Amino acid sequence: AIDDVPLGSASVAQVHKARLVTGETVAVKLQRPGVQVVMAQDIDIIRSLVKHADRVVGSEQFLDLESVVEELWQSFREETDFLVEARSLDEFRRNNADRASVGCPKPYLGLCTQHVVVMEFVEGIPISETGRLSAAGYDLEEIGTKLCDNYAKQILDDGFFHADPHPGNLIVSGGKIVFIDLGIMGRLSAHDRSALRDVVYAVGERDTARLMNGLLRFSVPSTGGGVDHAHLLEDLDLIMENYGTADLAELDISSFVNAIISLARRNGIELPGSVTMLARSLVTLEGLLDEFLPGVSM
Repeated sequence: AIDDVPLGSASVAQVHKARLVTGETVAVKLQRPGVQVVMAQDIDIIRSLVKHADRVVGSEQFLDLESVVEELWQSFREETDFLVEARSLDEFRRNNADRASVGCPKPYLGLCTQHVVVMEFVEGIPISETGRLSAAGYDLEEIGTKLCDNYAKQILDDGFFHADPHPGNLIVSGGKIVFIDLGIMGRLSAHDRSALRDVVYAVGERDTARLMNGLLRFSVPSTGGGVDHAHLLEDLDLIMENYGTADLAELDISSFVNAIISLARRNGIELPGSVTMLARSLVTLEGLLDEFLPGVSM
């Protein structure tokens, strides 16, 4: 039996509460007809624009634009292939199986299709409703700290992170932070995670050479040979002055990422398309955490 009134509705899909013949209460996510066709047309338009982008951005280009578009296309394809989301739910649950504080609904993989996801129905308090959370006895600072800690694990350890951590995708249920929609996920290879760790830790250690090496490893390889290392080191010294600290807990990570992107532009370094998803995710998360950790840098 499926409830007629949806629990939520968005541009790609809507979600209904339902009950399986075996008795379990589930959430059923149904894709809207024609979504993939519209997205494919939009991406084709963007591809056409990118082919002529060099005339506009010229030497100011700091991202591999074709890589960004393909990253966007891959993200859209995965967002509209609900079998990918079902597998993402399964992978995310396995990655966090030993975490008592973070999780996601269990998918019913045998019932999922390209256009339908059937998952465990989880009832809880939306993470944006901080008043209800406090009234229920939750410690907001603890929620923020655990969410931030887990997100670092997703990025640096798992290389598989929720790429849209806005409040509508998170609830708190039974003392656990639950990601209820895994339609947009990001991946970082072991190579990129290692380079990213070097970039972050180099700031904590005030090691400009390590910061430069990590940044160049994170960049698109084909463009690295033309970089003026002396000029880059000068710019990185300024980054170090602004962000270098003995305590990484004080690092303003979203501001730091934006500064690195700006530095890359000035030095002709192309960054991979995945950095746009990572940067957007960090900024989104920072906005959410302001409610839980006011005045504290994630």
